[in-house]
Amino acid sequence: MNIWETHDLSNIRKVPLPNGDFYYVMDEFYKYPDLVVKEVKKLSPASFKIRDIEEGESTYNDKFFRDHRNEALYRGLYRLTWDLGTLVDQPPIAWEDLEAYKMGYLYSNHATIYKHPFNQLDDCYWYPHIDSGWNGIVYLNKNDSGKNGTNIYSIKRNKKKIINQVLHSHEHQYPWIPKSQMDLLDYIPSKYNSFAFYNGIKYLHGMNIGDDQYVCDMGEELEEERINQVFFFHDQGAVRRNKLAYLFIYNPPIPHVRFPGPLHKVVHFFKKLLKRYFFSIHTGV
Repeated sequence: MNIWETHDLSNIRKVPLPNGDFYYVMDEFYKYPDLVVKEVKKLSPASFKIRDIEEGESTYNDKFFRDHRNEALYRGLYRLTWDLGTLVDQPPIAWEDLEAYKMGYLYSNHATIYKHPFNQLDDCYWYPHIDSGWNGIVYLNKNDSGKNGTNIYSIKRNKKKIINQVLHSHEHQYPWIPKSQMDLLDYIPSKYNSFAFYNGIKYLHGMNIGDDQYVCDMGEELEEERINQVFFFHDQGAVRRNKLAYLFIYNPPIPHVRFPGPLHKVVHFFKKLLKRYFFSIHTGV
């Protein structure tokens, strides 16, 4: 028996986004969701991104919140991972490992937020970010209120500052971005055993904390944390474009030189056009 067997993926439907874009959703994704949850809970999630902390950096993970992850290989996830990649024409991350072992990666997230002034739940969003391609997510909390799913954003203001924070700050140092600086394009509800599939390199996205279901006092153990399973895919072209855009935004190849007369206005005009273009392609929004 393959506990990772899904219902017919032709049941996936499109949800529109601005400018003709869309994401996918599907209800009743797994045939045996309770067994999936049981398997996920058998594992011991580790403190997430602890390996990303560089010398001199700090982390508030396991202090003001718990953000943990499981990573494991399952033979039953191999075909599903590639079928999802085919849907968006992107390979899964670490696809060489999948092919070598004919297995698929399980990534599961486990989150709890503690009641503390550091966690600005009313005024901020949790770490809007981009990944390397399309992302799939299965919501695995049976009694979820539906308010703790995934937000999809564009940046309202301070785009350069936010991009810099997302790319150059550790998630668990500065996880909160003021809501006033972000445009919420859409919200994906956290319905049990539902699946969402969105372009995670084009759109900033992040966990929504819509109520107190996964919020508790410092050090308290919830009966159940916020749990989901995620799939990650890779868009090499978009990754390269983002790197190029970032280099231009922060290290422009055109020096700050004062050109004579009308030439200065022309150069300044084209620099503004280029910067606007690179800002637009950096996250696609």
